[in-house]
Amino acid sequence: MAAIEVEGRSHSQTALVLFDLDRFKAVNDIHGHGAGDQLLRLVSDRFRAELAPGQTVHRMGGDEFACVINANAKDDAPQRLARRCIQSICEPFESNGLIHHIGASAGIAMFPATPMKLAR
Repeated sequence: MAAIEVEGRSHSQTALVLFDLDRFKAVNDIHGHGAGDQLLRLVSDRFRAELAPGQTVHRMGGDEFACVINANAKDDAPQRLARRCIQSICEPFESNGLIHHIGASAGIAMFPATPMKLAR
């Protein structure tokens, strides 16, 4: 909620961009949770590389991540961010001598900048 309050102060809308990794479960199942954990760290690094200063990415659990960003009704920043992140995640990952090919899906929710309206 704090990130929503900070992001929502100066723009007409705030966007919540949710990401779900595709084919991540196979990495855990085939190579073990250690390999999966390392891959999640690499994924987080790639997400952070696509964000503007002051924006953050949060792991929600499992293979789900979320970003809260400033937006307005005429701005396609959330869509552009989602596309950049998905393109980055679709590039192969190298970890401990293994190459992993995963993907990502994204969903975007827009809401008024006023956190109190969102809380209701």
